Amino acid sequence: MRSRDVQKRMAAANPLDRERAAALPLSSAEAELLDALLAEPSPEPPSPAHPSALAKGRRPRRLAVGAVALASCLLAFLLTFGSDGGRPIGQPNSAYAAAMVDYAESAPRLLLTAPGWRVDGLVSGAESYMQFLRGNGPEPEQAELSWTPTSDRSLESRVRDLTDELDTRPLSTAPVLGTTATVIRYHEWSPEDLGLFALWEEDGYVVQYSARASTAAFEAQLASLQKVETETWLAAMPADVVRPEEFEPTVRQMLEGVAVPPGFTAADVVAASVPTDRYQLGASVAGSVSCAWFAKWAEARRRGDVSEVSAAVAAMATAKDWPVIRQMEREGAYGQILTHLAEAMPRGSVWRDRPLEVDVESALGCDRLGIPLSR
Repeated sequence: MRSRDVQKRMAAANPLDRERAAALPLSSAEAELLDALLAEPSPEPPSPAHPSALAKGRRPRRLAVGAVALASCLLAFLLTFGSDGGRPIGQPNSAYAAAMVDYAESAPRLLLTAPGWRVDGLVSGAESYMQFLRGNGPEPEQAELSWTPTSDRSLESRVRDLTDELDTRPLSTAPVLGTTATVIRYHEWSPEDLGLFALWEEDGYVVQYSARASTAAFEAQLASLQKVETETWLAAMPADVVRPEEFEPTVRQMLEGVAVPPGFTAADVVAASVPTDRYQLGASVAGSVSCAWFAKWAEARRRGDVSEVSAAVAAMATAKDWPVIRQMEREGAYGQILTHLAEAMPRGSVWRDRPLEVDVESALGCDRLGIPLSR
């Protein structure tokens, strides 16, 4: 799951407002981190016009996938969310290209082929999402496609859960890709202006398409959905999705100006999810380097090696100035989380009576990046 969907769900479920936060018995470091998190603008709630899991228009500031876990921990005292699985450290970056192609070949690979539509966003994970836009104004026409393996959730259960959630019943059916979709209305502004879902099975997935349109326009959109070849599908991705041939040079560029441990190379960076955009790849780059330093720091502390501990602390003290972190500041709070973790290294903890390694693992997903902090 990439962060946009999680942000919205976390924001909706967050039980801690500023007044309740002020009453918590926090240390100065904990209070500073909490203030930083609460200072982040709340993700935009799902629009009643279109309950998308993807950002609309201007992107909200984001936490990277793993950093959402730490925010959740500090705000709700829970560590329940982590990034998607990675591959072992040291595996060549060409593995990303293979993994991205594998992902594309296993996905439904559906595109809207009606004139003017373009892919604007992609979130890969247990439930994947694609957003489509048409038009370039402040309020472009929007549609979304999502897919979940039928082994995780059947079509019947998805339809039942959705109708229960919306307190409605299926509106109709519509043809799509040689099968029949169940159509559900989630809102009605007028008889010709509806919010609609269509759900069907496709290649082992429960596929859901949603848009705001008239019934006729919605059915025309469904009719324009086509399954395409892998190369065509990958080529349709938006510019910020890092393509296989761009992965290695992008990683090398992101490592410029970063204090890396001895022997660390671009080959040691593993993408936390596939496909990924530049923000999440930046999190993987910064996270892989940071996890390597935190691992050295933890091992040196266990050995009592003061010089190695000092070297790791000094290296991580520069994290706030890494160019990749500065670039990520435009979109999200990953750098703030990383900086607070680095500042906690001399104390050995962010949260009282809990080793720093616990919060580092939860925030950065070091084990999933192939760099476990405990041996």
